[in-house]
Amino acid sequence: MKKNHYIAIGLFLLLSLLFACQTVQTQQAATTTQQTTPTETKFNYIDIPLVLNAKEDAFKDQIGDFAKSQIPTFKVFTLDNGIPVIVKINPANRIYNVQLVLRGGASLVKTDDAGIEMLMLNTMERGSTNYDYETIKKILDETSSSISSGVTFDFSTYSLNTIDKYFDKTLPIWLDTLTNPSFTQSDFNKALDNMKMYDEETKSDPYYLGIQKLNQAFFKNTPYASTPEGTSYSLKKMSLAKVKKYYEDYFSSNRMFIVAVGNYNVDTLKTQLNSTLGTVKNNNVKFVEPFSFYGKVKTDLLKVPFSQSRGVCYLRGDFAAPAMSSEEYLPFSIAMNMLSDLLFSIVREKYSACYTPMAYGRTFLSSYASIVIYKTTKTAELKKYIDEAVTPLLKGMCLNQDPLLKETFVPIENALEVYKQLYVNSTYEKQQTNAAMANQIILSVFHFQDYRYYLLDIDRVQKVTAQQIKDAIQKYLTQPIMWMISGEPNLVNAVNPDDYLILGIK
Repeated sequence: MKKNHYIAIGLFLLLSLLFACQTVQTQQAATTTQQTTPTETKFNYIDIPLVLNAKEDAFKDQIGDFAKSQIPTFKVFTLDNGIPVIVKINPANRIYNVQLVLRGGASLVKTDDAGIEMLMLNTMERGSTNYDYETIKKILDETSSSISSGVTFDFSTYSLNTIDKYFDKTLPIWLDTLTNPSFTQSDFNKALDNMKMYDEETKSDPYYLGIQKLNQAFFKNTPYASTPEGTSYSLKKMSLAKVKKYYEDYFSSNRMFIVAVGNYNVDTLKTQLNSTLGTVKNNNVKFVEPFSFYGKVKTDLLKVPFSQSRGVCYLRGDFAAPAMSSEEYLPFSIAMNMLSDLLFSIVREKYSACYTPMAYGRTFLSSYASIVIYKTTKTAELKKYIDEAVTPLLKGMCLNQDPLLKETFVPIENALEVYKQLYVNSTYEKQQTNAAMANQIILSVFHFQDYRYYLLDIDRVQKVTAQQIKDAIQKYLTQPIMWMISGEPNLVNAVNPDDYLILGIK
């Protein structure tokens, strides 16, 4: 049973990676799209200094063995133009991973130009002054290396992943595509075509369409309304000239820091980076003022009928959640793990009402969480099953983790140590690859202004109390939730919106 649980979760995570960061286009029907001009909302953009060691005092206290063992592996230096470089030495892995991080991400972009940062990076990957697309492809294939980019609401990354013996051969390509992109019309056209193709493909997926509709409502009048991947409307307006101008204005040193994980010669790396990225100019880009979803979400149920989704529906509810930097984050994360287990036990195992149920938070600076029911046919009864699963948690109970006990539910105190250990295990799993380590460092910089702070997660989670978890549950699971159900029209129409006004059984 547990094996099936993990397989299901694995499949769902693949889907959630594709769809978690999406924003929406207005869908008029299952097979047609109504294009409208986005209404721009003005936001406050401010200077946000980049800080790397804000939690220095935390490392003066007694810390655990894991953090102690890892701190000496870091080396930090600054390029001539002020770009900081964080190097984590890892001699146990022959892979070299280096990432340029661009602060701001999609939140810098107006909805009218949504997708332009991703289009810029995708075009840059295809060619530079000294390396055309075919040459890049040939060398990367021969060396089992990759250059890739990604855009989130808060930041973008441009990464090189290669084997140690090929680093000196592939690093110049990565650097040249960053500092001397060719921006040819053919490379731009291909990158744009790929993004348009992805946009078209997603329109045939009822889950994606539902998330688009949900995101449109949930992110309305926030900086997250600008989707990283762009929309049909914004992509139609893209031009090579616009992308070049965006690069000129927003490829700025004050947006940048670099994370490199591998067994580097630090002095050599500094020389290589300084002669290239160390010459990038500072355009003094401003960043969107931080905001929170808490207290701003309205209870709603969005119905998205999709005639081609025969006999299947998808449900998701989004609500505000604590940011990673909050003291509530770890208790809330444990609560979401408890809720996932309850949903699996009740909705899937007891009632066979879905393929994959899940609850999880996100790592965005402005965070929110989701309750997801992936693939269901029992839409009329579904909310009752969800309420049955959530109610024990609202009463301070969770699923029993002790096989020697007969009780189905036990006080959170009784199972807390098990859930803490599961969290610790997941923390260690995030150290399995150099790319995963780099991602932890990046998130630590954004949320804690300290590249090392993620090392303390194992120590911090041990201090979480049952009362903190109960407080997080009462604060976040009792607030308004915006729901979406998409799929088979008859099943969608069978859902009673009144069932979704509150969570749990009163």
